[in-house]
Amino acid sequence: MSKEGERVPRHSLRKSNMLILLVFVLMWMGLIFTLSSQPYESQDLKPWLHRVLSFERIPRYLNHIQLHYGGHLISVKTLGLTGFVEFIIRKSAHVTEYAILGVLIFQSLRIVFPRFRGISLISISLCYIYAITDEYHQSFVADRTPLFADVLLDTGGATLGVLLFIILSKIFVFLYRKIFAYSLKNKEV
Repeated sequence: MSKEGERVPRHSLRKSNMLILLVFVLMWMGLIFTLSSQPYESQDLKPWLHRVLSFERIPRYLNHIQLHYGGHLISVKTLGLTGFVEFIIRKSAHVTEYAILGVLIFQSLRIVFPRFRGISLISISLCYIYAITDEYHQSFVADRTPLFADVLLDTGGATLGVLLFIILSKIFVFLYRKIFAYSLKNKEV
């Protein structure tokens, strides 16, 4: 508000919201880049997992799980318990970081192009492109292996994030309208 009681023009709010979201997008991309710049040794979770995991209980729940990822068989038998749990944590982190990136990009584009229908596809595509560049970047980092499977996982995370955001937004709008309509109905009575 420029003067007391005056409303801020809608385009000014949209522009400032877009700039804030753009800063968050760039910061989040910077975080992903920073994490990808670290050699595996500095991110190794196995020593910590070895201290906190119960080796008596967990193996019987995880022993039967086998995954094929990046051309390798992933299981407790092939990686050991700590290696398998670390794999799950690391891949979950991939999904989560790209889900957040997808939502941030989606929101930024939605503010700039509020009536354009293809924003979700563009957001996911931008995350896919960033995931490719991220894996390429990892090829220059010691003890890091770029995998196309990680690009697909990252893109899946972005897709999941955008879809969940859209679904939750629609639920929120639906509930808001119901509550608002209910409160208006009660005021009339």
